[in-house]
Amino acid sequence: MEERMNRSLMVCRDKFEAAKLQQMKEGATGELEACVNNAIDDNLRVLPHIVDRLKNSLNVYDG
Repeated sequence: MEERMNRSLMVCRDKFEAAKLQQMKEGATGELEACVNNAIDDNLRVLPHIVDRLKNSLNVYDG
């Protein structure tokens, strides 16, 4: 999970650097923030599924 998050954030950073190089500084910071927020949200949505897989593999049941 941590590696996945790191990759997502690296993509955001790369997009930000590319925008700076293209002289598109206006809005680049806002786009970076939006990208990071989306990456966090995407990873949070996956988390319950990972927990379920771990519970199943460890034979842990809620009940």
